[in-house]
Amino acid sequence: MIQVIIPTYNRELCIRYLIEQSIEPYKGILFRFLILDSSTSDDTEMLCKQLNHCKQFEYQRVASDVQPDDKVVNAIMHCSDDYYWLLGDGNLVDFNGIEQTLLSANYKEYDVLEIDSLESKRNPIRRSEHFIERSNLVSYIATNFTYLTYWGSSIINTTRAKECFLNGCMDKYRQDILSWWSACLICEMINTDDANVVRTKAGTLYTKAFKGNPGKKDRSWANGEKYFLTTFEVFNRDIKLLPEMFSSVKKDIIKNFRDDLLVSKRYLLQLKLGGVLSTQYVKKYKREIQIVKGYYLYMLLLSLTPNALLVGLQKVYRIGKKVIK
Repeated sequence: MIQVIIPTYNRELCIRYLIEQSIEPYKGILFRFLILDSSTSDDTEMLCKQLNHCKQFEYQRVASDVQPDDKVVNAIMHCSDDYYWLLGDGNLVDFNGIEQTLLSANYKEYDVLEIDSLESKRNPIRRSEHFIERSNLVSYIATNFTYLTYWGSSIINTTRAKECFLNGCMDKYRQDILSWWSACLICEMINTDDANVVRTKAGTLYTKAFKGNPGKKDRSWANGEKYFLTTFEVFNRDIKLLPEMFSSVKKDIIKNFRDDLLVSKRYLLQLKLGGVLSTQYVKKYKREIQIVKGYYLYMLLLSLTPNALLVGLQKVYRIGKKVIK
């Protein structure tokens, strides 16, 4: 079976959508569900009580001061199922559809099963659902590492994951601040492969059964200095700590990570208008930003530009697009 681990914190609306649109409609036998709730109120717990009759559903209350990474790793280490799926509460899944596709793909042959949207820009064939086996895993990590950091991106062989935690190779990533350990774990799994026998098998399922949760409105960690600390200092540190076999692609991982979302021009503009992209922090994290060329000067100039001017330029741009059409 596959245990779906769903950590949550003060997002009762997200859990409501998940229960009503993903968990309650599920009629299969492959998935079990575990909600790890660290909320400061009882709203999520009361909501989950309606599923007490479901043998495949479990609710656990976790102290609100326990770090998200700690409660998730603890759940993985206590998982008795063959696989686990760390699923952020900002996702919705058609588990009935996913189950049939996984069974057809002989999922038990794989250690890492990446689950991605049919509409993803990473999908080379967007017409129908399909499964791709990954052969060159170093190249795969270089292009897909960013997505693999996403809680919901992959179903992992529980035994292989536990091996990495028990042998200590994950300790270096799990320091006292939020890290990108979930993707680093996959790299460590690949690194433990025997030189003569390839152990780790990975594949990607592109599916229409996976989408965003409309109840998610916030990105709690992208506030103030935490954005800079997590996106630049911690990410750079974690990539530097990756096994030697990934040395040739470490710079590519960082650049792809920045271009994909969190340091894209569109996202930086949102951060500037939201008051997160400050000149103070851009200068403070200059060294980490400059690990890859081409970002620091743009971020500095953007941080110095008045919001009123940026809003005005946005309006002119939208009007220009309409005129061209």
